[in-house]
Amino acid sequence: MKLLLRYPHYFGFNEETAGDNEFQQNVFSQASDNELKAAQAEFQNMLELLRKNDLDLIIMDEEEPSTSSPDALFPNNWFSTHPEGFLFTYPMLATNRRTELNSEYIRSLGSYTHIPLEHHSEHRIFLEGTGSLILDREAKCIYASRSERTHEGLLQEVADKLNYDTCVFDAFSPSGKAIYHTNVVMHIGKDYICAGTDLIPESDRNLFKEQVKRSGKVLIELTSNQVMEHFAGNMLQVISRGGKRVLLLSENAHRSLDKEQIASLSEYNDVILPIPIPTIERIGGGSVRCMVAEIY
Repeated sequence: MKLLLRYPHYFGFNEETAGDNEFQQNVFSQASDNELKAAQAEFQNMLELLRKNDLDLIIMDEEEPSTSSPDALFPNNWFSTHPEGFLFTYPMLATNRRTELNSEYIRSLGSYTHIPLEHHSEHRIFLEGTGSLILDREAKCIYASRSERTHEGLLQEVADKLNYDTCVFDAFSPSGKAIYHTNVVMHIGKDYICAGTDLIPESDRNLFKEQVKRSGKVLIELTSNQVMEHFAGNMLQVISRGGKRVLLLSENAHRSLDKEQIASLSEYNDVILPIPIPTIERIGGGSVRCMVAEIY
């Protein structure tokens, strides 16, 4: 596995995504020079930490015009690769995020069967990559929380292509809004599933837990505060070149976990790697998992 990250030549608050992304906290349409420099410094520090832990990286370092998407450092939303040999490109809700899709670049990643889905945005049908889709590759099931950015019909099309089952559920913030992306609610490791179950209504929560039980994985539950205030659901387990399981999460998320949760996560990961990205989280409304696209 390689990890693809995109350098933030341009970064700011995205007004087009702010309507349903309650994690964004900045009122300005563009980050100041100081905030941009802070985000770039956080990104560089993240790269150093990943390299120190023997992770194989691909850095997408395209210069971007000022009209480019301010969310371009979150590449996991516009494409995904899969061990089955597929590469999907996705329809994204925000018009300015659709500029991120780079067909020439994805051809450089290797020989995949490319399944283009981005044209569905013309009909207001959206599915935002591994923001929308959380894949349990061992149990062959895709988890997805319903939102404007996760179309169930298109989700089923991806699941059918991969020969996966689906587990679709509602997840609401304390304000009553549908949470915009599944990957802020939950994370799947090889032997466990970590999720903010308090945010899932009781009827769907029972179905969710039944699917987790069928998977044979341990459920580690997060509180709504950990998810909504600290991005604790936005984690990613990756494999180092030496075969170690490394859990990527923000320093903010790590601070919110209690001793029992950390002990459980430590049981299933060789390394827990907290990464400080406060500017990116506050202005971008995304965390560590959003910044990484897996290249299988």
